[in-house]
Parts: sequence; structure tokens; C-alpha cells
Amino acid sequence: MRTQYLAGVLFIVSLGACRTQVEEMVNPQPGVAEATSKTHALQFKDIPTPSNFSLQTEKLESYVQEAGSWRNGKLLYSGQGRALDAASYFEERLPQHGWTLVNRASTPSREDLEWKKGDARCHLEILPESPGDRLTLKINVTTVRSDQAASAEVR
Repeated sequence: MRTQYLAGVLFIVSLGACRTQVEEMVNPQPGVAEATSKTHALQFKDIPTPSNFSLQTEKLESYVQEAGSWRNGKLLYSGQGRALDAASYFEERLPQHGWTLVNRASTPSREDLEWKKGDARCHLEILPESPGDRLTLKINVTTVRSDQAASAEVR
């Protein structure tokens, strides 16, 4: 009986710890995330987004990881407006942060923009939602190391 009681208590404590870790990732305490790690930062500082878009964090759809010059992340936003206007916003703002547009593909159902900055690559996908003028914005960032840079470090 006592063993079952202890197992139940440990299970409940474990669930509480998991909940606390998830809450900390979504709503970090001020100053704690900056002091401990950049893995808790939910946005890249050099990728601005339109003010009418909200970062989606309820289901942990968004994440960012950074370690030195390496970074990886997927950010999901929801907002209102036209896909063409959102694409134009990024074409104006990302170069101000050192990004270079590599490719843009427009269709009636989406806008795709590919960017590069050093070893980093950024793919922006702007998707209209039904009904109305709601948009989904997907931002994927990753660091791509060239073979020459990787072989130079091994030597």
C-alpha cells in the first residue's frame, strides 16, 4: 500500500515538473531566460514580424535554439492582412537586418520567400486562411555549414 502511495506521489510530482518546464518555455520569467540560455528565446532578433501577427505558443508550435553561431527554429504566427502585404513587409525589413533575398515564389494560395545571411537560411511561408483575411506565417531558420568550412575546421 505504501509503495503504491509513493508511486502515486512521484507521478504527480513528475507531472508538475513537466508542466513547470513547459510553462517556463512559453512564459519565461523576466531575466531568467537571458541569464541561462538562448534556447528559451521564442523569436530571432534579426527577423522582425508585422505588428498585426501573434506568435503561436499554446501548443508549443514554435521553438528557437541557438548555440554560438548555430541556430535553428520554427516560428508559427497568426495575423490579419493580405499575403502580398506581408511579403512586401519582409522584403523591406529583412535586408535592414543583413538578410539577402534568394528566391520568391508567389501563387494565389501562398507566398514563399527564401533568405540567406552568412550560414543561416530562412524560409518564410505566408498562407491565407479561410474565411476572411486571416494569415498563417511560418518562419523556418537553420544554419547550413558549407563543406569547405567544415573540412577547414577538421584540419
